Amino acid sequence: EDGKLRPYNGVQATPMGMNTVGVHNTGNAEFPYSTLIEADPAKANLIDFASNEIEHLAEPVLLQGGAIKSFPFPPDVESVAVLMKTDGMNLKCHMEILQGPNNNKQAVEYYASDGYKRPFFTVMNTPGSGNTIRITNQNTVEFPFHAWVVPYGINKNYSRYDPVEGGLL
Repeated sequence: EDGKLRPYNGVQATPMGMNTVGVHNTGNAEFPYSTLIEADPAKANLIDFASNEIEHLAEPVLLQGGAIKSFPFPPDVESVAVLMKTDGMNLKCHMEILQGPNNNKQAVEYYASDGYKRPFFTVMNTPGSGNTIRITNQNTVEFPFHAWVVPYGINKNYSRYDPVEGGLL
């Protein structure tokens, strides 16, 4: 809904030589966006580091093919880290940030031919209250994947006595 309020940042592993990363805007032509994709060998181990950190913070959730799982977060969570990977099979998922019932703020679709060698990692901003991350496994039941969804940025100044705001900020 608002790319400045919720910019998308993702890390994609590209092992084994030449790789292609495709980015598509499925929205209307009236809503363009700009993209920066860079190959940064200095950050090559970032996905391994993030993987190890997140795997120790939470238990993974298994999403069988066709499964939908929602992860609600309290208002003091300003961003959420998401890691998804398989045991070597392909990974095809749809991930959304919702604020309120079915109020889609941002959506990302991801496909990798090998979700173990090319896991998906992102940090998504979740400003305001009532935020939920909803993940859908778009594959058939033979292709499950594991998802870790954990709070990343916490507002230390948040008070549970502050008024709760939702919608547009």
